[in-house]
Amino acid sequence: MIEKLFKQIGLGKREVKVYLACLDNANTTISILQEKTKLSRSTVYYVLDVLIKNNLISESKNANRKYYQAEDLKNLKNLLEERKRDLDASINQYDEIEKILNLKIKDNTTFQTSYYQGIEAVSKLYNNIYKNNKNTTFRIFSSLQNPKNPKIRKLFSLVINNRLKNNIKLKAISPAEDRKLELRSEDTIQLRESRFLPQNKFPLKSDLVICDNLLHMTSFENDEPVTVLI
Repeated sequence: MIEKLFKQIGLGKREVKVYLACLDNANTTISILQEKTKLSRSTVYYVLDVLIKNNLISESKNANRKYYQAEDLKNLKNLLEERKRDLDASINQYDEIEKILNLKIKDNTTFQTSYYQGIEAVSKLYNNIYKNNKNTTFRIFSSLQNPKNPKIRKLFSLVINNRLKNNIKLKAISPAEDRKLELRSEDTIQLRESRFLPQNKFPLKSDLVICDNLLHMTSFENDEPVTVLI
């Protein structure tokens, strides 16, 4: 049950392990948490930092030694309420985008789309978009897509590297599933700010990316990337 609640606020299995270990061991230390959770020391440090920022764990110091303690469960409820507000705001934003697109569809003079299919075509498109939008911030509504094709996984790496090369930040709203939660540890080095929402409340089938008046949707179904640029 608690794992499900943690997922809804964007926290994964590692955070659950560390939080429960703190609940069972008042004023505990890094060494004890490492032993109880079977996680690496660096991972425990990272997870504690996440939990402290979310007011689920508190840190104290005594004789130059740090101790950690689980906070009141009411803080978890507060986080759930905050995520609910985020969800409502995201849905409203998505609804506004949908309205704009529907209006453009009705007005052929203002609605232009381009269609790109295949790894090479999509890769070139992303590279051109990044070159023309340096030092900006993109917003993405991320889907649950998890392509198995190694060529597409390589495409992901190339796209990320090109984004970083052009100093483009990313504000991402993603479904709270383990793979994406684990990637959050790379947010800082990848110029990304991740927020998470319940999977069943935000089941996008394609990645939706927004930058100023630019919008594109990408699907990886059947391991073949397809992007529609608007």
